[in-house]
Amino acid sequence: KTRTLFNKLKIDSSGYLRSLTTGKANPFAGDGGIYNALAQMPEVSDCFVLRMYQFALGRTAGYQDKETIEGFADRFRASNFKILDLMIDIASSSSFIERNTL
Repeated sequence: KTRTLFNKLKIDSSGYLRSLTTGKANPFAGDGGIYNALAQMPEVSDCFVLRMYQFALGRTAGYQDKETIEGFADRFRASNFKILDLMIDIASSSSFIERNTL
């Protein structure tokens, strides 16, 4: 159940998040609204893709990975942020398949 009061004052769960990349203000309100606002921000999805890529490869991404990661990010947005599609995309990439392990 969602709280509607704090110290007998009504909780205002609305606001906006401004994208650092686009400058666009993404409004939110109510249950889960902030998640939708975050999903509209390119820097959030780009960061998620980068972190997933680094986790999958077990190393920090370098300059040589820039184009590959940008491709993953483009396809992730095009898939409407489907995490399973991103995971399959990364796991079937040459970066993952041909990675060097120590």
